[in-house]
Amino acid sequence: MAKIKKSKCKFCQSETEYLLSSETNAERLLSAAEKIGFIGTKPITPQGLFDLGFEESYQEPEDGQVGFVYYFIDEEEYGVDVLSNEGGTEVEIGGFLKVEDFNLLKKFITALNNIKDRVDSEEFLLDDIDEEWEGK
Repeated sequence: MAKIKKSKCKFCQSETEYLLSSETNAERLLSAAEKIGFIGTKPITPQGLFDLGFEESYQEPEDGQVGFVYYFIDEEEYGVDVLSNEGGTEVEIGGFLKVEDFNLLKKFITALNNIKDRVDSEEFLLDDIDEEWEGK
């Protein structure tokens, strides 16, 4: 979340403080921040992961550690590894990017689905073009 800078002047307000001093302006700024994802983070839950198309799996006990349930999206289908931690409260994308906000994760998965749909539709178009060339 972005921090609001305080004015160094004891009697002056920063631009953000001035804007937030008006109730109407404060509501507008908070609404805009929520729309772009700065405020109103939503925790990741197993049900939320299911809703986004994740699959559930069970990690067998290893080296004296207990087994656990985790959630994943098939890397071969989307081209990127998307894997939850134990219990499904955090998701790691590509082995290095950790996401704890469901809204951000949902935007990412939606973007992946849109890219996949577009690629799939273009593959059909390319197949049609190939067939036309072969027929000539």
